[in-house]
Amino acid sequence: MSGTFRLVRGELGFILNLLFATFLLVAFAQDADSDHVKFPYIVVWTFLVTAVSYTVLDIMKYLDSYRTRPSRTDLVTLYLTLLLPFLVLKQVFFAFTGLAILRYREIFLGLPFVALSAWCYRYVAGILFEKSGMKRHLWALLDGAETVELRRELVYHGLAPYYEITASPDDADLVVISRVGSGKFESSPDLLLAHLSGIPVRDLRHLLAEVRGREDLEALDLWFFLLTATPQRRMFQIIFRLKSVVEPVIACLLLVLFSPVIALAALGVLLSGPGPIFYRQKRLGYMGREFQLVKFRSMIHHAEAEGPAWAGQQGAKVTRIGAFLRKSHIDEIPQLWNVLKGEMSFVGPRPERPEYYSLLREDIPLFWMRTLVRPGITGWAQVMAGYASSVEESRQKLEFDLYYMKRMSPLLDLKIFAKTILLFVAARDDLAR
Repeated sequence: MSGTFRLVRGELGFILNLLFATFLLVAFAQDADSDHVKFPYIVVWTFLVTAVSYTVLDIMKYLDSYRTRPSRTDLVTLYLTLLLPFLVLKQVFFAFTGLAILRYREIFLGLPFVALSAWCYRYVAGILFEKSGMKRHLWALLDGAETVELRRELVYHGLAPYYEITASPDDADLVVISRVGSGKFESSPDLLLAHLSGIPVRDLRHLLAEVRGREDLEALDLWFFLLTATPQRRMFQIIFRLKSVVEPVIACLLLVLFSPVIALAALGVLLSGPGPIFYRQKRLGYMGREFQLVKFRSMIHHAEAEGPAWAGQQGAKVTRIGAFLRKSHIDEIPQLWNVLKGEMSFVGPRPERPEYYSLLREDIPLFWMRTLVRPGITGWAQVMAGYASSVEESRQKLEFDLYYMKRMSPLLDLKIFAKTILLFVAARDDLAR
């Protein structure tokens, strides 16, 4: 980031706000059990947790955004991101001082206040930025049609107020190029000088994918996919390996936690009509391996006796209790068993049925790539596009899946969790079948 757009992030202001909110959390949490924690210790712990939290946020690129004002998803993502520094530093501080600065109850109940305070600062700063008329300047080395497409996408996604396409690289915050458009600038040193001065240079296709939140299958090939994918650094590899070990443990704990809900749902399915409580369906998982996906039965028994049907074509066969289970997503809870067995992850592309996979692989380029990562209960395509009821909708979902695969990172997983939580709270039927 450079130029005026860097001011939007307001690093100093964000740190001060996070520091103030954290201090208030600690101060308000003081009670009879923690009166022995003296004021200097509170100040030291507050500075420590704020510095570490901000560092984690910056490393995970939470503060980088194409918009100036954060969304509701950013609020939930901020809360999830701050949880780890608060919980870890609580134990570290106790190990060095022998003082319990905060209890877990106080962290879980008070941290939403910290997240909301920091989020509000970004929101207000974004409004002030917009009111001041400041914009992020793009220097676009594109041909006429490409420039029109870029402008159209910025308007369509509500980003036009934040950007201005400039004719000069002197005050540019970002350079947008394409192989066709930049060809006529080969003899000009401006592009190289902009790069050497620290101005980020982005390919138009890469920028449009970020703005849309999905890849364009018509413009995507394996070569471009590999060159523009997020580098899977050693740290990412360690995190994802830990994820494959930790997720089954979390799934086991969640199965115990949700056991009352599972019992009530099982009773409801049992009373809804003849048939098994659980519905098992063949799906293709990691590297194309078949497994049995488990869900609560939401349709009448033998609903697919005449063959499989798209999710959108099953309405007449869904039972009354099944409709409730689907809308509340309670029918998805048994998939924790698949996570426990290592067949699925919490986040990833939805596993496809073998019957549809053969059909879609023939009709949709690169469809085979989605089996290269472990399938998930939720994922980027699910929260952005819902379930697919046709080949064309499956093509659109694949564009979101490829977007996820190119940018696999802990932060993107957190954003997907945040969007999933918001969809779950809204009880919307947008998660894929």
